Amino acid sequence: MAVFECQYTTDANKILELAKEHPSPEYDCGFDEFKAAFMKLFLERGNFRCWLLTNGGDKPIGYIAAYRNKFLKNEIDVFDLFVKRNHRGIKEVLDLIEVVKQWAIDAKALRVRWETSHSAGIWSRLTKLPLSERVIVEWRTK
Repeated sequence: MAVFECQYTTDANKILELAKEHPSPEYDCGFDEFKAAFMKLFLERGNFRCWLLTNGGDKPIGYIAAYRNKFLKNEIDVFDLFVKRNHRGIKEVLDLIEVVKQWAIDAKALRVRWETSHSAGIWSRLTKLPLSERVIVEWRTK
């Protein structure tokens, strides 16, 4: 397995091919809107970074994308994290989380956040990171 930071549009397109395989329930949009938002962030470069996980060759099997939120907060938010089902293992997920963790340390961000359907306890045991949970209150209008 190898993780490398996406630098080129061809790298971003590999992520989009993987993203097409897994519609995320947390997004309130279809793939076309996801693609447009992703590419806008990727092309602006500013506070957005993404990494591809490969099978050791050039075949992508996963990715992580994150952005630096500096508006009233000093944190990095994971935009999306995905590993193909037949490659899912703790090592693959940890390899992807590690690059964001290192970015957070280098950038002196106070925290890294992501949305997940699993508890902080499970993630903490798997990642060996001191995680905390915050409740997100949601008001749905529809």
